[in-house]
Amino acid sequence: MQSLVLTIALLLSGGPATEARTAVVPWPALLGYQPAAPGHLALGPGAAMPDGDGLWLFHAPSHALVRLDAEGAPVEQVAAAGFVHSPVVRADGTLAWVDLARRVVVLTGRDGRVTREVPLPAGLDLVRRVREIDGRLVLHTALQETFTVPGGDAPSLRAWFAARREGLLFAADRPAAQVVVSEGRALLRLHALPAGPTVGQARVTTLPLALPPDALAAEVLGPAPGEGWWLRVTTGPREQARDDLIVVDARGRARARFALPARRTLSWPDTLFVGSTGEVVGLTPTDAGVERRTWRQP
Repeated sequence: MQSLVLTIALLLSGGPATEARTAVVPWPALLGYQPAAPGHLALGPGAAMPDGDGLWLFHAPSHALVRLDAEGAPVEQVAAAGFVHSPVVRADGTLAWVDLARRVVVLTGRDGRVTREVPLPAGLDLVRRVREIDGRLVLHTALQETFTVPGGDAPSLRAWFAARREGLLFAADRPAAQVVVSEGRALLRLHALPAGPTVGQARVTTLPLALPPDALAAEVLGPAPGEGWWLRVTTGPREQARDDLIVVDARGRARARFALPARRTLSWPDTLFVGSTGEVVGLTPTDAGVERRTWRQP
């Protein structure tokens, strides 16, 4: 039985699972990190994103985004008026984030000067990450909805929801991807979207996905090298659910599988990021600092 399970695992992964490269970026004193203990919760940054070998952290007491180098030393700071969530460094080097306190998307220069603020509509909740694709800012929610930030200073509700895509994740160089898991079956749907379409106008290719038989849910994280995709797959049973990182190619075939560490915090709702060269970076706060894992397609 154990031999059969191992054989299935290797088939799913396209080979043995590879360990992630791990490093720790130490906490600088100015962030005032305090680990959880009986009677109080952990104190520390409320948002983070990788940047080269270092990372950006949101320091709530000073309302600032702080960039740390690989040794944990602060090397840059940008003022942020509200509560920062899902920060992103844009292609032109400026910053963008979601301010949950004021419910706006903020675009700012590296000098902290705000260049644009876009109010979020009431129906757009649970923003998990901000991305930039072909010069456009795109919001992804915990409900696996995708919204492209409209033009103008105060876009209408109709403008926000006209370009809404449910369950799709966009990339600049390939069709948008969507994963559906239902009744033990998993499907990868690739949407070839012409300029400015509704979802119904897209040319959709549906492919079977070779996910573990106890898969409960799957989410597209971002593009992998070549024409494939990174998926985060949750497997059961529900009371002992765990996450795996799986790379699938453009035909839905699994090429690599990585076991993700157990989720140890609820303060960072999304700690997996797809980098510019197709790697996945995971950030986890620990007592020593931010543990940074990097997974690359074999």
